Amino acid sequence: MSLIDGLKLKLFLSFVCPLVTMTQFASPAPVVVEGLRKLDVQNLPTPVFISQAACNILGTAYGIRIQNKVVLASNMFGLACQILFLASYHYVRNGNGQWLWYSVQSQVIYCIGLYACVEVFSLHLLGQIITLFNLILFAVPLMKLGTILRTKNASSLPTAMTLVSTLSNGFWSMYALLIKDMVVLLPSVLGFVLCAFQVLILLWCHNKLPFDLGFLLLPCRTISSPVSKKVAPVVEEDWLPENPEETPRSARNVIGKETDYDSLGFYDVVETDI
Repeated sequence: MSLIDGLKLKLFLSFVCPLVTMTQFASPAPVVVEGLRKLDVQNLPTPVFISQAACNILGTAYGIRIQNKVVLASNMFGLACQILFLASYHYVRNGNGQWLWYSVQSQVIYCIGLYACVEVFSLHLLGQIITLFNLILFAVPLMKLGTILRTKNASSLPTAMTLVSTLSNGFWSMYALLIKDMVVLLPSVLGFVLCAFQVLILLWCHNKLPFDLGFLLLPCRTISSPVSKKVAPVVEEDWLPENPEETPRSARNVIGKETDYDSLGFYDVVETDI
């Protein structure tokens, strides 16, 4: 009975996994369309598109090697989406020019990469490369973690894409367990953990968590630049003006030093020649 249930679950996931993954690949389309409409691609996650294209080439090659239609179809659709998104970026940035060079360059990279992964690399090496690239892909959005935690602003994390990625990696993890494929399982589990962490960040930024994540700022802090020491000047009483509004921004020759007056009534001490 368990064998029948396992087969049914495997059949179910073989349809659900590509469907959810294709939704994930197509989710940046509204942002890309908006960039084309405004002719502004500054907000496009171009590094993510490039990383995803590399992962899709590796995944397509792996699908060919193991002859798995589910893996092959998902990655071919993903590669098509990344090509379209990167072409949109090129269209805006280069003013609809240099298409011949862009096309030749892209095709050479795609073809050489696919050929090397299918014919040159061993299956074991290909699996290790897939794991590494997927780990980089899912970790890229966390590059701005320090800024997000300091400002409590998660606008750089696309909510829809993050949620779909979490769901997709969860389904692929179950599917990989059923087909007993570590190359599919390891990136999926790592991707699920990283995406789930991003979901926690999103919930924290929207005050939906019962605990605080501010402690994560400790490893994100950088050494701040030294601040000039503030000292109170010693001056004669008759030196100060009667009207406080007429207090100068700087005073000279106060105990042989030049000082800059600040809003707190203190001075930055700077040595001068008397």
